[in-house]
Amino acid sequence: MKKIFSLGFLFAVFAVAFISCKKDSTTTLTTLQKIQYKWTFVNQIDQGSTTGTSYYDKVDGLPGDYYQFNTDNTVDVKRNTSTYSLNYQLRGNDTLIFISPIARPDTMYIRILTASDFQLFKGETTLTSTASTTINLSK
Repeated sequence: MKKIFSLGFLFAVFAVAFISCKKDSTTTLTTLQKIQYKWTFVNQIDQGSTTGTSYYDKVDGLPGDYYQFNTDNTVDVKRNTSTYSLNYQLRGNDTLIFISPIARPDTMYIRILTASDFQLFKGETTLTSTASTTINLSK
């Protein structure tokens, strides 16, 4: 009986030791690692108002449209029939992304970044107008 108890006790000790020494396989990705992916372009929404006149424009992505954020800080974009490359840089504690060169370089807020969704937002307000752009991407 002592042998059975001793073997059971040793088995329990080894089982507890094995379970407690198991490595945690989850890794936390940085913002940069999370965005470096080929994202499907879902849509772009531009809206605002100028001296009382409001506007809203939504451009939906077509099959095959994408934003591919590369590890060399370039982003390859395919929208409709246009394909072009831009540069990007994270700023502001990884909550802002600076995208250039385009007609006017943009600093956009990373509003949403999950395993499946990526949303960029830029808004401007003056005394007589407001304007915002939202770009929605998905995996």
